Amino acid sequence: MREMVPVRPGRSEALVGSCLISAATVVAANVAVPQALRIALGVMMVFVVPGFATVCAFLSRRALSLGERLLASLGISLGIAICISVLLAATPIGLTRSSLAAVLGGGTVILSIYAWRRTRLGRDVQLSPEGTSKRSLK
Repeated sequence: MREMVPVRPGRSEALVGSCLISAATVVAANVAVPQALRIALGVMMVFVVPGFATVCAFLSRRALSLGERLLASLGISLGIAICISVLLAATPIGLTRSSLAAVLGGGTVILSIYAWRRTRLGRDVQLSPEGTSKRSLK
């Protein structure tokens, strides 16, 4: 039987923040904003946010330490950014600042919403003494 790990407080807020960062990145790629803001959003989108959303979506029930979660987020983010960059470069759309921001930001928003929804559903599921899951009526 798998070990049920309680959802840490603040996870939902962090996922909402990742959605906001992703949306801001898509907007900043297409609208004139200060270069420092564009660089800060780009660094977060390449190194942190997609991996965080992926870890929350698919590894939410695993008991990972903070360090393991951060390293997984970094590695997964880099892998996602590299794969998307190669795929965009191979398509007729091409690899541009706005195309990378749109695909990376859009995918991160989708992953964040999925992770948030999974987190919210996971809080309502309890195991009965027989081992079957049932929803609480809260």
